[in-house]
Amino acid sequence: MNMVMAFTCLQLTEWGRAIVHNLDAHQGFYMVLLTVALVLCAYKSARAAVRNIELIKQNDDKRTLPYVVLEVVNDMPFYGVRMVNLGATAAHNVVVRAEPKIEMVFPNYRKPIKFLHEPVAYIAPSASFSTDIGSFRDIEKANPSKVYTGTISFENDEGKKFEHEFVLDFTPYTDTVHKDEKTIHHVAKHLEELAREVRHLATGFHKPHVLIEKYEEYQSRVMAAIQEQCNESAAGDVCVQEQVNDSKASVAKEQPVGGESNE
Repeated sequence: MNMVMAFTCLQLTEWGRAIVHNLDAHQGFYMVLLTVALVLCAYKSARAAVRNIELIKQNDDKRTLPYVVLEVVNDMPFYGVRMVNLGATAAHNVVVRAEPKIEMVFPNYRKPIKFLHEPVAYIAPSASFSTDIGSFRDIEKANPSKVYTGTISFENDEGKKFEHEFVLDFTPYTDTVHKDEKTIHHVAKHLEELAREVRHLATGFHKPHVLIEKYEEYQSRVMAAIQEQCNESAAGDVCVQEQVNDSKASVAKEQPVGGESNE
């Protein structure tokens, strides 16, 4: 057993000497191999660093790039379309290509929507354009599928172009109902009407008409009306004298100088 171990150690020692002698004899060649290995490792590390930098830049670009979308606006009983920039920077040269064309489809009124049919030069971050296009029945009549598809393209501040597809689907609103409620728009409209009436009165556009008559004529007219009413209540024969006297006393106290007319 001891002899085997001694032989093994001696053999390992000889192999070690042979390896050292080989390295010493060919050290230039092995240095080249080691240098190549180090260069390869450095190259891989550099590539990994470049990829990380590119990913960081791409993520940063995504956070700062413009992103323009189209969405359905539910403003019952009408429906519309909104173009909005959800990105953090401005969008330039925004172009929408839709099939079929998105346009206003109100009864007896069909008109193209300018910001959907012509390029939009500039949309600030969070800015939007919107319009109603018609009721659900109008949209269904103009486009039975109730679906609009297409692409929307835009550029960032550096002029780089982006494009993505969109889908405007009105079918989820089929058989929906709505409740008519007074909104802030109704309140504003009513206030405008009140302001217009007050302005008319203040500027003299609307003026009350006043009729002036003598007191004796006024008293005679009132007494005649009282007498006629009394005669009718007594079937034309009997008049309650006390009512007439009370009425005369009331008229005597009034002493009017004029009366208003609705004319």
